[in-house]
Amino acid sequence: MTYNHPSYLSMMQAARCGDTMVKVYDLNTGKIAANQRTYGKVISLEVNAGSYYVEMQILTVLGLETIHKSDTIEVKPKETTRVTHHFETGILKVGATSNNQLIDAMITIKEVNTKKTVDGKRTYTSATSNPREFILNTGTYEVTIQPIKIKGKVQTFTVTIEKGKVTEKSFSF
Repeated sequence: MTYNHPSYLSMMQAARCGDTMVKVYDLNTGKIAANQRTYGKVISLEVNAGSYYVEMQILTVLGLETIHKSDTIEVKPKETTRVTHHFETGILKVGATSNNQLIDAMITIKEVNTKKTVDGKRTYTSATSNPREFILNTGTYEVTIQPIKIKGKVQTFTVTIEKGKVTEKSFSF
C-alpha cells in the first residue's frame, strides 16, 4: 500500500486588501483542484504534487484589476509552496455637506479610460458613512457626486489613486 503524502499551497495577499477568493487550477485538466475564501487571513490548500496556476479575486477592492492569475506553479511532494500577490491599492474618501450638515448623496466612480463604473454608493447622513470610503486599484477615476434631496446639483472630478495613499474630497452643496 502506498501513502500519497500531501502537498500544500499557502496563499497570501496584501493584508490591507483583505478578503480574497482563491482558486487553484490543475494545469493539465484546467479543472479546479482546490478553492477557498481567505477572509483576510493566510490559508493553506492541500493539493497533489503537480503543475497549477492560481487565480486570486480580491473581494474588498474596486477597480479593473481585482483578479490576478499566477504563472505556472510547480508543487512538489511533501512540500509547501507559497503564493503571494499584492494588489496595488489606495483609498478614496468622499464626503458631502450642505450648510455644515452631513447630507445624503450618491457617489459614482468610473475608470477614466474605459468609462466602466467600478462602484456606486450613498453617503447617507451619518459620520460612519460620510465621508464614504472606497478601496480602489491604483489608477485614474472620474467621480460624480449628486445630492439625493438637492435636485440639479451634481459635481464631477477626476482623481488619481496612488499606491498606499489616502485621498480625501469633501463637497458642499
